[in-house]
Amino acid sequence: MPENILEFRNFLEEISNLDIEVAQEFEVTVPHRLMAFLGHNPAENMFFDVTYGDIHNQKRPDSAIAESPEQRPWIINEVAYFDVDLDQSTFQERFRNRITPILREYHEIADPEYTLFISNIILAVLHNDTMEEFFLEDISVEEARRIYELLSVPENYPLEELPSWDEQRPERISTPDFSLDLRRYNHVLELIYEAETNEEKKESLEDLAEILFNSIPYLKIRERNDELLTGELDLVVEYTNSDRFTIFDQFDRFILVECKNWTSSVGVDEIESVEASMKKSKVDLGVIFARNGISGGSGQKFAQREILDVYQREDIIIVVINGNDLEQILAGESFYDIIDEKIYRIRFPSL
Repeated sequence: MPENILEFRNFLEEISNLDIEVAQEFEVTVPHRLMAFLGHNPAENMFFDVTYGDIHNQKRPDSAIAESPEQRPWIINEVAYFDVDLDQSTFQERFRNRITPILREYHEIADPEYTLFISNIILAVLHNDTMEEFFLEDISVEEARRIYELLSVPENYPLEELPSWDEQRPERISTPDFSLDLRRYNHVLELIYEAETNEEKKESLEDLAEILFNSIPYLKIRERNDELLTGELDLVVEYTNSDRFTIFDQFDRFILVECKNWTSSVGVDEIESVEASMKKSKVDLGVIFARNGISGGSGQKFAQREILDVYQREDIIIVVINGNDLEQILAGESFYDIIDEKIYRIRFPSL
């Protein structure tokens, strides 16, 4: 617990008074600060762009606190910034009618210890089917102490693996935008997890990325890292045009791809490196394959924030494909649709 619980109370009250011009600034920075205050390590255990549920009923919380993206979460976070002027009772009624059912559905599907709703008005914690609500303006020391007791870092995060999607697996995905033999795909996916040396890890993930991009009929691999002179990139993918509109029509002809088959998550340094390569090549769409997703970085600057900032600052989209996404494909989800959804969430993060 903080040496002075009053310090934590003051931080919570500060959330209600933040002057935010862009909602996404609140939705990215405040959860990071809150988790750090509670003793969690966002750089190691806070994951964005995670998906829970099955192929027919998927839920994507804003972030999760877990041992890894493949293991049951300790906390899932839903975040919102409200620019409204409502009295407390009216807001509470709307919260209970509109938001609470959504949080309960997330809680049932993701099975975390806690489902947390973070906003500039209310902080709500769902645990063991009980919802506790805390209004942040003039929050008491006792309420702050209760929040800390509920959400502080545990001795160990849950180690249970998320349910396998093997039983849902079809033999093939066939859509106008994506066609893939899942038996072959599964074989290459297994090699990613079996790889031992750094070279094996890198090559296996590059092989998988090549298979996925080649499974989109109007994309082709233009070059791979052993052919590239700079050695800074893993793949260059080329869009060869389609007779109908696709998501790639809004971008440059080329897509830069980086593969990180790491046991740890990818941080802000790797995002900045890909951004630099894209700017150097004058490319506006990049894809990072990161088996363990993205997480924190140095100071208050971290990977998810950097991805959103890059889009706002440079009109560049960097999509991250994590291990959870690769499992979704194995269960029948289209790689094209996954990219489409991730592009949308970068452009419209607060909807």
